[in-house]
Amino acid sequence: MHAGLHDAIEKLQNTSMSLVESLQIVDDVNTQLQTINDAKNKPVIEKFESVLWKDPDFTKLRQICDGASTAALS
Repeated sequence: MHAGLHDAIEKLQNTSMSLVESLQIVDDVNTQLQTINDAKNKPVIEKFESVLWKDPDFTKLRQICDGASTAALS
């Protein structure tokens, strides 16, 4: 997992990446974190969620991306 997290951070530092690609990386990290069934991982998941999901700017970016995806399908 640590190597995957390191790779995700490096990818997110790439400024030429689209919002959709960036959010996909965040979603992938979240999925990886959720699959690790370890008591030591629980605080990591809680911190991850509190930093991202409770951030109003992140929520707005997610809504923008979801709106753009929905509009592209129409």
